[in-house]
Amino acid sequence: QSLTMRQQVYLQKERADRLWMQIVKRKIENQAKALDCLQLSGVQKVRTFLRMLEEKEGTNAIAENDFSFFIDPLEAGAAKAYFEFLSPEMKRREETPFNSRLNYGYSIIRNSLIRAVIAAGLIPAFGIHHQNLYNAFNLADDLIEPFRPCVDLVAFSMEETHTKLSREERRQLAGVLSMAVLINDKKMTVLQAIENIVNDYRKYILEETDAICLPLLIPFEVMTLIKE
Repeated sequence: QSLTMRQQVYLQKERADRLWMQIVKRKIENQAKALDCLQLSGVQKVRTFLRMLEEKEGTNAIAENDFSFFIDPLEAGAAKAYFEFLSPEMKRREETPFNSRLNYGYSIIRNSLIRAVIAAGLIPAFGIHHQNLYNAFNLADDLIEPFRPCVDLVAFSMEETHTKLSREERRQLAGVLSMAVLINDKKMTVLQAIENIVNDYRKYILEETDAICLPLLIPFEVMTLIKE
């Protein structure tokens, strides 16, 4: 555990940047897949940002430490385009039923990531990209990104009600942990994928691998969890 923490603290910036690139690319890819699953327009527009990132990935921009000048704006541009097609009238900071569902669903994923991060012997405050000194869970806020469209699918499928969620609505949103995703072409639940991504990150900082396995969104499906 001491070695893991030391490697995490002293992770080379270039390796952290390349990993952040992978995470953002998969997030954008999943956003496009979410629109496709919901049969909404905008898939190709969102994918445009993914192609732009892939073009930049082949350059030496990351090695020159200017990755934030193109990754952050492209991630923000993709998110803006995505939500414009997902919910054209929404404003993310307003108190609306849809935003309440999104916030609650994201918190479910985030809390599961925090538990997995701590169980893996990692320091939750040390992120890959997020470095807020007042945030004790920067790492979870990095690793959650490719999972967000999973929550979006569940929240979108629910009927519009009130900003204060009912017990049944909270139960439905918690069901995102049983939603199926792909990891290396293997179908598993979001909860299992969370454990995978955290363990892969641990291997990455120990320099055992050059990448981590990230969840790929598939058409909405809930898997039955088998308990031993």
